[in-house]
Amino acid sequence: MKKIMKDKAGKNTKLPDKRGIKKRKPAVLKKTRADPRTAVPRPMEKESGVIDGTAVDITGLRSVGEELKLKNKVFDASIAANSITDLGGHITQANKAFLNLWGYPALTDFINNENEAAVIVNALNESGEWEGDYTAKRKDGSTFIAHGLATVVRGEGEEVVGYQSAVIDITDRKQAEENLRESEKNLYAILDATPFPIALVDTQDDNIEFWSRSALDLFGH
Repeated sequence: MKKIMKDKAGKNTKLPDKRGIKKRKPAVLKKTRADPRTAVPRPMEKESGVIDGTAVDITGLRSVGEELKLKNKVFDASIAANSITDLGGHITQANKAFLNLWGYPALTDFINNENEAAVIVNALNESGEWEGDYTAKRKDGSTFIAHGLATVVRGEGEEVVGYQSAVIDITDRKQAEENLRESEKNLYAILDATPFPIALVDTQDDNIEFWSRSALDLFGH
């Protein structure tokens, strides 16, 4: 039985028989995997109920991006003065600890010691790494003893593209070591002057590290 409805003019209109209507297939998204470095997305074209296009998997790119963000956070948050230089030894990136240690408000204000940098760069080019102590000068002219560790930075083709280093101020440690040496020297002078024979023995290996003058006279050494 066919249903009858009225149009706007009030005339009777027969509804079309549903059996005479072709059902259209739902559109389907056809996905194709592609290399994210070479894939070029195309406008989607609808043909025969199928939407054709290019889908790019960016999971790997997202992981690389998150890893890079983490490395940058570690670089910036380090208590060591971290920096990255180009092949000429000129600093291109530095963290806050680096600027604070040298007393500069910004990296653009930093004055590089070319002679000092050249020595380290030459060592890096020869062995790929460098470690040592040197006297560094702050912006205000004051100096401190710096302990640095540096390595080369390589590109995708293993070519050297720059250098990275970490520096800490060891002035206090060096001063403490010097004070200790001075104290030991004074102690040995006092022990050497006493009339009683004295010997200092290392309990780890039983080696005698010090003989007083009176002990040498007594034992004939």
